[in-house]
Amino acid sequence: MKAFLLLAILVSSTLAFADDVGLRLRLGVHDKEATDWSGTIAVAPGKVTLISGWRFAQTDKADGTAGWSCRTRPSALDKVRSNNPQQQPKRAAAVATARPMSENGVLLSLADVTEDSQITVKLAQGEIVFKIADVPFGKISEQLAGAVEIERTAATMPLVTDAKTDDDFPSAAIAPDGTVWAAWQSYTPGLDRAERAKSYDKEPADMAFLAKAPGGDQLWLRSVKNGVAGESVAVTAPGRDIYKSAVAVDGRGVVWIFWSENSGYKAFPENGKPNFDIWARSLKDGKLSEPIQISNSP
Repeated sequence: MKAFLLLAILVSSTLAFADDVGLRLRLGVHDKEATDWSGTIAVAPGKVTLISGWRFAQTDKADGTAGWSCRTRPSALDKVRSNNPQQQPKRAAAVATARPMSENGVLLSLADVTEDSQITVKLAQGEIVFKIADVPFGKISEQLAGAVEIERTAATMPLVTDAKTDDDFPSAAIAPDGTVWAAWQSYTPGLDRAERAKSYDKEPADMAFLAKAPGGDQLWLRSVKNGVAGESVAVTAPGRDIYKSAVAVDGRGVVWIFWSENSGYKAFPENGKPNFDIWARSLKDGKLSEPIQISNSP
């Protein structure tokens, strides 16, 4: 089953502006119990352009570009069985405290900053003040007695934000002029995310809605130049069965997209024996070529 992914493109050194910086904050590295690591961030000079979660789950969320709400939690919670209902809460609490904790964190994108820009992070567990120069690439800065780890990363930007699809398996290539070409596959589930996350107080009278067939995969391509994303280009029609892709730019500047596709795919429950082959299309002067079948193996 494909997991939801907010696709982000890493802005490489050939693309990144001098004033674009990314940071990763790992929170609750040594926690022994669930702990609140909500916080806010301020930068001067500069601004925060994106806050996204690193291991966010359940009610964790970003608050625009001002801060976030998150907490550490046990790495796994097994359902505790007991013949005595009165002991169930105690048993569940014992399991929760016995399991190792999973740290949480945030990914930050900053713009209009310098190496002397000061970052102020106010957390439920304390305050951290540092300069960007204190966190060079390859160095991890430990804060609050090692409970927080700060690491510089490439600046990121959201590329796909459609909440109705699961966007997975990105691939990218950089053209000689610095344009990044990114491809990804978009999966449309049978049940949208809100329906899948719905809780029930009692058993539904009719479970037929669970049999809704998924919409399948679709392959997309998009360019990013000077921090500006172009329009998404549909490489395939929707309703396909695709397994990953790759992008390349040849010496003429022509963009090539390669992917593996189950050519015999039919929507559930009619899907028969899979037969994956390799396909390719090129993009030149904004126009896609006809699909080229590279392999043909039964």
